Amino acid sequence: MKIILKKILFVFMLIGSAYLPKASYAQELIVAIDDFPPWNITTSEPISGINVDILTELSQRLDLQLSFIKCPWKRCLKMMRSGQVDIIPGLLKRAEREEYMEYINPPYKEESTKAFYVHRGKEQLISKYQDLYKLNVGVVAGNKYFLPFDEDQKIIKQAANSELQQLRMLEKRRVHTFVGTASQIDYLIIAEGLQHKFVKADYKYNEKINVHLAVSKKSKFANEISQFDAQIQKMKAEGVIDKIITDFYKNIQK
Repeated sequence: MKIILKKILFVFMLIGSAYLPKASYAQELIVAIDDFPPWNITTSEPISGINVDILTELSQRLDLQLSFIKCPWKRCLKMMRSGQVDIIPGLLKRAEREEYMEYINPPYKEESTKAFYVHRGKEQLISKYQDLYKLNVGVVAGNKYFLPFDEDQKIIKQAANSELQQLRMLEKRRVHTFVGTASQIDYLIIAEGLQHKFVKADYKYNEKINVHLAVSKKSKFANEISQFDAQIQKMKAEGVIDKIITDFYKNIQK
């Protein structure tokens, strides 16, 4: 009798397991993530940001379960080298990194815009590069932006310690404008509730720059890189990545 009951119980367990949600079987994809708003926002829970949304879409397409490990950038790279994590976003190609990472192709971002921010209504203050010569321009000390701007001695530059300090300098009209990476500064302006005050000037500098996801060569997914490539290719072709970026900025303004 006991044997029969055990067999019946075993059958029910098999039947029940067939109806478990898919996530129960999903492999874990461990992400190394630093704090780099708006791409990675780790200072509040849950972790969010544009890269997080892209990775969430990618993991769903590959039927994987995401988990995150927060780390400073250099520590994140060390964890990729050791295989403690599987994947990292926001990478430029570097020969030394290719020794321990497989880059996912194509890049999910291919351009970086450097913009000059001004008071609303002053967009035409900077319509060409030469207009910068008659202005005080805010920069963050130590940051590199683009050439020839970085080395141009004819431009009067006022150094700040951070992008937020740049914003305050413009607010107090201590500078005519300041320069920054558009994706980051747009987020900062919205986060500070200042979108009614500041806008981009007409002149912008667009730089071709390939930003990738990469998988650790010691990851269990290293031999499946072609599947990651295929899904990123589809996401780009379908306009999914562009929509994720657009929706992110729309949602933070609500």
